[in-house]
This record gives sequence, structure tokens and C-alpha cells, in this order.
Amino acid sequence: MATDWDARYDREDYLFGTEPAKFVVAHGGRVPQGAHVLAVADGEGRNSVWLAKRGVRVTSMDSSEKGLAKARRLAEEAGVSVAFRIGDVAHWDWEGESYDAILAVFIQFAPPALRDEIHRGFDKALKPGGLLLMHGFAPRQVNLRHRRAAGRREHVHAGPAAPRFPGLRGAARGRLRCRAGLGRGA
Repeated sequence: MATDWDARYDREDYLFGTEPAKFVVAHGGRVPQGAHVLAVADGEGRNSVWLAKRGVRVTSMDSSEKGLAKARRLAEEAGVSVAFRIGDVAHWDWEGESYDAILAVFIQFAPPALRDEIHRGFDKALKPGGLLLMHGFAPRQVNLRHRRAAGRREHVHAGPAAPRFPGLRGAARGRLRCRAGLGRGA
């Protein structure tokens, strides 16, 4: 994708901090201990490490070597094990029915065609009855400082999930209204 994440993560501190996204804290408890979760575009690992601390088996994927190096350090400091994989969502092998849950935080900035492909990958990779946790900016946030360059088509809509996820059943959607807590990465 267009963003050079290695350049953004090439700094001493953590671009988005080390605390998990508020969404992950609010909804991560829905993932049972021992479940296998794929954390998509996980960056510096703040969300995957938090899940691992809760007894969840996590595979973290990201396209940035620098981000994953920092994620490994964060996991080591926390005393948890996370399987880190280098990979771009555009070329990821979405293994069939491999994960109990998928966590995708702020990945909506992919071009629409790629975003649709990623969503099909989620549908394929989730086990039957699996949990999809997606978090992103809502359209009404388009003019906020931290997403000044984003267009409305790149925001998450809480509308019907069926067109994007044909295999999704029993979907529960909701909105969590809070400050994103994006650290210096905003």
C-alpha cells in the first residue's frame, strides 16, 4: 500500500503507543482463552500482545519489518508468545477456516477493490462461528484532524455486513464512541 510503514515505525517510541486500542479492550473479552486469533496489519503489536496476555493464541501479521521488530520486543517485555508473520494484506494466504477470530484495526484505508478482497479473505479464514472484530473511523469523523486525508469511502459503515461478508451469520454490529488514543501516529 502507499504508506511506508517501515519509515513511520523507525523511531524509538511506539507510534501508536503500547496500550491496546480502546475498541480491543472493549470487545477483546469476547475472544475466549485459547482461541486462535489473526491480528491483521498489527503494526507494533499493541493489540496482539494485549490479547496474548489474556491467554489468546495470536498470529500477528504486518508488512513492516520495523513494526514487527518492535512488536516482538513488546511481547518479550510482556512475557507473552505471539507468532509474528511478515506479510502484506494484498498478498496474504488466507488459509481456509484457520482462525477462531480475526482482529482488524484501522485497515479501511486500502483501495475499495483490495478492501473487498481482504474482506473475502476474512470470510475464508474464519472458522464457522468465528468472530470478526473490525475497528475503524466512521464517516462522520472524516473531518477530524487525525484523518484529514481520508475520504468517506474509506470509513467503516455500521450498515449491513452481508454484502461484504457473505459467510457471516449472526452478525452483531455496534459503535464505540471514544477518543481513539492513537498516540503520536494520529
